[in-house]
Amino acid sequence: MRILVCGAGATGMHVARVLSEVHHVTMIEGAPERLPSGDNAFSVLLGDAADPGVLARAEAADTDVLIAATGHDQTNLVIARLAKQLGIRWVVARMNDPEHDWLFTPEAGVDIAVSTGALVARLVQEEVTAGDLVTLLRLRGPGVAVTETALPPGAGVAGLSAGELELPSGTALTAVVRDGHVLIPERAGRLVAGDVIVALCEPGREHVLHQLLTGGVAD
Repeated sequence: MRILVCGAGATGMHVARVLSEVHHVTMIEGAPERLPSGDNAFSVLLGDAADPGVLARAEAADTDVLIAATGHDQTNLVIARLAKQLGIRWVVARMNDPEHDWLFTPEAGVDIAVSTGALVARLVQEEVTAGDLVTLLRLRGPGVAVTETALPPGAGVAGLSAGELELPSGTALTAVVRDGHVLIPERAGRLVAGDVIVALCEPGREHVLHQLLTGGVAD
């Protein structure tokens, strides 16, 4: 998986070092004095990640996950919006000030907002547990419910891919947990009994999605 980390502060460095053990990681940092020295398992690019030209040099359009990890919330939001304009599927943004929680939304280009480097790294790692994932997603704050639904034997959606599901309005699949591994829904293939579906729902829509996944008919 190709991962782009923006910001070489403590959070960005921690994330880059952890994820570069198993993924292809590139770091962007605008301050020359903050560029990491010595041998690293990740690539480093000098430049402002909030500049579309710099993102182009980093081949951001071919990136699977972008992590905006600077110490400035406004900068992270600008990076997130640019990332979505480039078509990056997953954008994780560091939120430095909890009072800015309402700004870090999907409409702003942020799929998930987190507050520490350790949580960012655990989110992106392939073997994060379902419980960890739900905990991370709940950091998004109020207004979004996180649900886990295990597909029972005989579920009507078994055998379908995530893209074939007719999801109720106000719901979105976030991950499929299978055999302890977290999969992006679009890459999970056919759903099978025992899969745990992690989803985001607008308040009050949880039961509708649950009915769909467990064999009921959505309204």
